[in-house]
Order: sequence, then C-alpha cells, then structure tokens
Amino acid sequence: MELAIYEQINTGELKVIFSSMENLSFKSEEDIHFFIMNNNSYGIKTFNHQQSKVYLIFNTNEFYQDVIDKLNERVHEIKNLLTIVVSSSLFMMRIVNKGKILEKIDFVKKSLNDIDLSIQNIIINLNGIGNVLNESEKQYKIKVSNYLNIFESEVFSQCDQFGIKLNFMNSLTEKEKSKFIQTKKIQLNQISLNLVKNAIFAINNSTRKGNKELIVGVEVIDSFFKISIQDSGDGIKDSLRDKIFEKGFTTKGEEGSGLGLALSQKVLKESGGDLELDESFLEGARFIISLPFA
Repeated sequence: MELAIYEQINTGELKVIFSSMENLSFKSEEDIHFFIMNNNSYGIKTFNHQQSKVYLIFNTNEFYQDVIDKLNERVHEIKNLLTIVVSSSLFMMRIVNKGKILEKIDFVKKSLNDIDLSIQNIIINLNGIGNVLNESEKQYKIKVSNYLNIFESEVFSQCDQFGIKLNFMNSLTEKEKSKFIQTKKIQLNQISLNLVKNAIFAINNSTRKGNKELIVGVEVIDSFFKISIQDSGDGIKDSLRDKIFEKGFTTKGEEGSGLGLALSQKVLKESGGDLELDESFLEGARFIISLPFA
C-alpha cells in the first residue's frame, strides 16, 4: 500500500519518517495539501505527537480495496458456515422422515454438534465485521481429532445428499490424531469444506455420466498433515491450471465468487502450508491441503 509518514520539525520543514510512495516527496505542509487537492485518490490524516505534528498520507483506493477484501473474506466464511448448518439440518430431516433416528443417533449427534459450532462461528464473524480494519493475524489452533470428527461427518452428509459414492481413507495413528495444527483467519474445516463443495459441483456438472465418486485421503507425509480431495468430474483444463489460484477466477460462472481457492491457498501459505492441484485417480481434479503441526 502507498503510504508516507512525515513529521513537522521546529523550523516548519518536514522530515520523512517512512515512505513507500516512489518519486514523491514533500518539503512543507503546503506541498502536502496541494498534492491532496490535485489527487483525489489520496487522503491525509494529521495528529500531534509530543511537540510535533505528524502527517499520514495514503492511497485511498488501495485502503478501501483492502477493506473490501477483508469484508469479502468474512462473507465467504459465513457462507461456508451456513452451508454446514443447512446440509446438517437436511440430513437430520431425511433421517426423521425415514424413521431411522435411533439407528443413526451417532450421525444425529455429530450433525447437532456441527450446527452448534457453525452458529457460534457465524456469531463470531458477524461481531467481527465492525472491527474488520483492526483484525489481527490471529492463529486458530485445532486438534486434529476434533477437526476430523466434524469434517468426516460433513463429507458423509454432503455425499449422501447428492448421491455420491464416498471413499474416506484415514491413515493417521492415534498419536498423530492427538496433535495440533494452526491456520490463520479461516479455520481448516471451512477451507476443506469449500474444496468438498467444489468437488461435488464438478461431479454433478461433469460431461462424463455414470461414476459419481469422491475420494478423501488423510495422512502425514514428511511431518506435514495432508488432506487430499479428488473427484470424478471433468478435471481442470491444462489452459486453466495456472489461473485457478488467482483471485477472482472461477469455473462456476455466476455461482462462483472466485474467492475460495485464492483465499484458501493464501491462508495456508501464511501458516507454513500450501494448497496444490494434482491429477486425480478418478480422472477429475485432486486438491491437496498441507499444514505443519503446531
């Protein structure tokens, strides 16, 4: 972001404290005000510090774009959480309608827990919208076993809802399940849920009729916690593989926001991990989440 901080010294001249504005410098207060008057995309804030006057000059276009980006992240999180609430509720309604609530009691308990946790996170996100400018790079610490309980339940619910064959392969030991992982801003279940939703969308919109299958793998490789999600959709065209992690890019048309993959990869990389695209054994797409243990 273009930003400059100047301090007015006793002589009235300005001293540069910090500047990322190339080829721009100001000698006096009049220089700053003249520049602001003739450049609508810049703003100024002044405040007193001890015996000096300090000027903060910044690019307002970049400032407001940053605010919009943060709000979009919040909206995307809430949308994912609402998906969990809706799908879990529909799953329980189908069980009740079929009169199988007692034999599916474990799934009902998990669904209720998912709904409760999602509503709590929705409230947290709604409360945080007012403080979006001041939000810190908070780390969310997650126990692997707790995450897997919610994630596995949600994947089964989604696949059951859309009639998709699921193969969920978990090779973790009890010791590995008891460890913790960390992500910034967005919890891991929201990132992985977004990938599952993308996979289901690809399967349901595939030109190859017949096999509707999703494979989820959970493993530890080279001290990294990894989740792979692969589908039997049409896959990602070679011409698009370099673009899918770009902000604003989507293959879903009006149904896609272009935020999910770009934001997810950014968050995982900030946490020391990554989100990668690979070939699927099912001839569709295969995405791999990797995170170091905390």
